[in-house]
Amino acid sequence: MVLAGARAPRSGPTLARLEGSGWPGLPPGLRAPRPARPGIEPAGPTSHERDAGIGEASCLIDDPGFGAYERWERLDTGGAGSPAPGGRVLLPTALAPGPFDLVIHFHGSEAARQLLAEAGLPVVLAGVDAGEGGAVYEQALADPAALESLVTAIEQAATRKAGGDCRAAHVILSSWSAGYGAIRQILQHDPERPSALVLLDSLYASYLPGTRHPDDAQMAPFVAAAERAAAGNAPLVLTHSDIDTPGYASTAETADYLIAALRGQRRYAGMLPAEGVEERTRFAQGLLEIRGYTGGDAPAHCANLRMLPGLLRELVLPALAPPAAGASTPQ
Repeated sequence: MVLAGARAPRSGPTLARLEGSGWPGLPPGLRAPRPARPGIEPAGPTSHERDAGIGEASCLIDDPGFGAYERWERLDTGGAGSPAPGGRVLLPTALAPGPFDLVIHFHGSEAARQLLAEAGLPVVLAGVDAGEGGAVYEQALADPAALESLVTAIEQAATRKAGGDCRAAHVILSSWSAGYGAIRQILQHDPERPSALVLLDSLYASYLPGTRHPDDAQMAPFVAAAERAAAGNAPLVLTHSDIDTPGYASTAETADYLIAALRGQRRYAGMLPAEGVEERTRFAQGLLEIRGYTGGDAPAHCANLRMLPGLLRELVLPALAPPAAGASTPQ
């Protein structure tokens, strides 16, 4: 990621609609940002691949050890000829045979381990770290069979640990920073396979040449996922900072794009404190939630990563849980 201090104002239909009236609930005197002029900062074809300049090690997350988990186990994905990328899995010490909820995190698996080790969430955690830049993750998941091969390797490891058959009941994909490249590939290959998506300051795109408009083709898989979530299907939770990314669309701009595609509108969120930043805006529809946070620097980027346990607990796992006995189904 290229950091350039405070982010330039965003353009696009969402902010154009907000300008003048502000977000609903916005206190007097606090206005929505003014739209930028189009036609500046054209993006090169690979400019958005620079989005991984902040490593997880710089986030300074307290390390609680492994908590309720065993140590990392390297996944056997079949070697160089396998369609699956290299990865590793963190299995609960008390894992029993049967179904389990699986979180596969792209980019920053050690940080994910540190965050989830003592969170008390009933999940198996797998991590994939392919390198720097979204294109590296796109390449790692380029084979249409990559995700299923990865899930199979995790299920086999879980079965060995539990001493009985284990299967992933839900496959939750999360990413931070450059990890979105993996999720984009997965959505292109098999858009309905993920049970839920969590994008932590982790959706970038090139600009269309000569504009400040995110590339429609690059955004299309995420628009389809947002539409499914808004319709009450697989949850999609997206957070973004206010970090400027000169030459390509930032996470705030891609969030604006998704909201505009759904003809939605952000609401002022009251500047709620969260992990050292503040939640400025929120858009929620069905099982889609987009939260916009303050902060245009590296600590703000890391703050979004630290939100992973809370978002899983608050939004994702409850949405995937079976209805309680006797509960009525909304019509």
